[in-house]
Amino acid sequence: MNENIIDVFRSYPYATTETLQRVFYITATNDSLDTFLSMYVDSVSNVTIYCDCLFTSGFYEYYSRLVIDDIPPTDFDKTDYIQHLELNSSITTEDIAFLNSVIVEVYRTFPASSQENLQRGLTIVSNSDLLVPFLKDYLQAIEFIELDCSESGLSIIDINLENSITIFPNPIVDDFTISIDEEQTIKKLIVFDVTGKTIITKKIDGLNYIEMNNSNLESGIYFFKFSNGTNSTVKKVIVR
Repeated sequence: MNENIIDVFRSYPYATTETLQRVFYITATNDSLDTFLSMYVDSVSNVTIYCDCLFTSGFYEYYSRLVIDDIPPTDFDKTDYIQHLELNSSITTEDIAFLNSVIVEVYRTFPASSQENLQRGLTIVSNSDLLVPFLKDYLQAIEFIELDCSESGLSIIDINLENSITIFPNPIVDDFTISIDEEQTIKKLIVFDVTGKTIITKKIDGLNYIEMNNSNLESGIYFFKFSNGTNSTVKKVIVR
């Protein structure tokens, strides 16, 4: 690990939920590190390697959220983003030059959203896949930056629902916890196995913190479907 790991840092340093406070990014030279670390379930609950995130456009896309008092204007762009970093962090002139060379476009991801956290969200289009380890040094100005590996075209509602639910740990070894953001009201959880068979159906009206165990789940892959009555999202879960 000392030979292959380049950097380790908290993914969401300003998160208020304990689950997110324990999430880390690992930058490594070996693309098999996830398989290696999966053997140490007593220390690491889940290791996921990023997929090949190059979009069909030929660029990489990131999701970032600003640390800012006011809502950014609808036409917030690349120049505004770099200026925000200059004003709110100790960024060097060399790093500014790098960002100017690799960032193609910046725009507000959800300009029509009424939720403040989504109003501060930005999509960054870049020709580099290294912005996550690069920008993690400037978390005075941005809450986080994530590499987007999906071109699914989810709606704002779908994305908000998906991001509001966390299953921890994953892979599951024994007991596990489902955490749901307070602004969401999930009504039902259905657990399917890989054949589509329903294993668990559970009403969870209004619950935001659910403790469960895997007594009904044999080792394998499962899909947890959460529904609020109008929209739904599915989480892939591994049981060891």
